[in-house]
Amino acid sequence: MTTATIPPYIRTLKQYVEILLSLTNREWTEYNLLQAVHRYGMVWPFTLDSSELSLFRQHFSIMHVLYQLRRQYKAQGLDLTISALSIRLNGMSCHSEPAECSKQPLSQPEIHALEAFYSDWIYFESATADSVRSLLTQFWERYLAYQNSDKAYKVMGLPIGTDRKSIERRYRQLAMKHHPDKGGNADHFVEIKQAYESLMQSVGN
Repeated sequence: MTTATIPPYIRTLKQYVEILLSLTNREWTEYNLLQAVHRYGMVWPFTLDSSELSLFRQHFSIMHVLYQLRRQYKAQGLDLTISALSIRLNGMSCHSEPAECSKQPLSQPEIHALEAFYSDWIYFESATADSVRSLLTQFWERYLAYQNSDKAYKVMGLPIGTDRKSIERRYRQLAMKHHPDKGGNADHFVEIKQAYESLMQSVGN
């Protein structure tokens, strides 16, 4: 991992977030959590405006803190759910209530990838308006793929959450059966191909 100096304001932000998560038994959104730390009087070392770069810096900062806290809480046997629309400290032991702790909105590989991204401060320091715009474009492409994934699973006859290798194997089976060269219906084959491509986007590597 590339090293970079973490600025002092992150320590203050972490203290505010930790208080909010531990003293209130509620589910937060990223937006509401940011608004709460603003009310605490959080001082940011960059200009706060509606630009994509400013919003990214706030977003990265709070996600950096949340993933720090997630590791901290995990060592205490607690579970911190993290997504833009659901941030919640589950006040129970993950060892005694494993079913509750498994309710993360993302898979474990996705969580690990996000934690690695937000833990590396070089991504914050190197961010520009153009790079942030590119990240947003990638996010919306992935979001739309997720929106279509339920239908895609049905088209391919697979349960939701099927892993990448199983999707590829199922696509080969369906392609052999429904390809027009094998006597299949061309429109149905196109639907299968689109479903496959959508799922491959949504499940990642």
